[in-house]
Amino acid sequence: KGAVAGEEAKPAKKKQKNLLQYLEAFIPTALTRRNKHAKNDQERITKSTVSQYTQLLPILQNFHYWTGRSMSLRKIDIAWHDAFLEWGQNVELMGPATLGKHIKTLKRVCYYAKRDGLDVCPDVMNDEDFDKPRQPKNEVQYLNRDELQSIEALDLSEDPLLERARDWLIIGCWTGLRVSDLGRLSMEMVNENEHGDKMIHITTQKTRKKVVVPIIKKVQDILDRHDGFPRTFTSGHNFNDGIKELSKLAGIDTPVKTMKAGKTLIQRRDEHGNTYQVEVDR
Repeated sequence: KGAVAGEEAKPAKKKQKNLLQYLEAFIPTALTRRNKHAKNDQERITKSTVSQYTQLLPILQNFHYWTGRSMSLRKIDIAWHDAFLEWGQNVELMGPATLGKHIKTLKRVCYYAKRDGLDVCPDVMNDEDFDKPRQPKNEVQYLNRDELQSIEALDLSEDPLLERARDWLIIGCWTGLRVSDLGRLSMEMVNENEHGDKMIHITTQKTRKKVVVPIIKKVQDILDRHDGFPRTFTSGHNFNDGIKELSKLAGIDTPVKTMKAGKTLIQRRDEHGNTYQVEVDR
């Protein structure tokens, strides 16, 4: 039947998609959408934020297939949230920072879904417990491989200073050197061994030990791009500011110490040719 004269026609209700369906449709158009925190109407979602949506999609698909949890936007409640955190921690072995990044991204997706006229469970926006996992106040969060890869994937072509901070972060994480030693690196310290592998020979400032550090491909790519080591920062404080901004762009909310990126063992060689293993930050 037609609308009664003088009465406004009600807008047609949008077909309710589930979370996976909505996210799959949202990602290709995300760059055209207004940024949630935009200060003006022209500010759009950035490429780095779109990459976070792209990373979230297979995570949600795996969670759905593994647990059988509903992907209905109406059922993304606190119980769903707690099940997601438990699955992420115990099955996928995600750290608190990674889980927190995905929860933050999920909340943004639900924000846009609600703006697009879909029914979304109010817990996502209104319940303070629908948040990243809590950590003890004194616990310092270090980067793991996934988080470091998120930083590596950022498009920083329009911010050379921040791109340089990322290059130094990657060099530091894949050499285990402290900031005080990174600032002293030069190509004169790089030599090839008998197998043709490039190695950094440096006496560390803190311990005064001579160490030999292998240059892996990720670090060599940076050296090739800069025709040597990137220009250094004026202070560790400036470098820390860069790391904080990189972590923010990559959706990593917890504090990150300079040159701490998850622990692993690597083999080093001293000046006498003796090898030893040390814990370094990856």
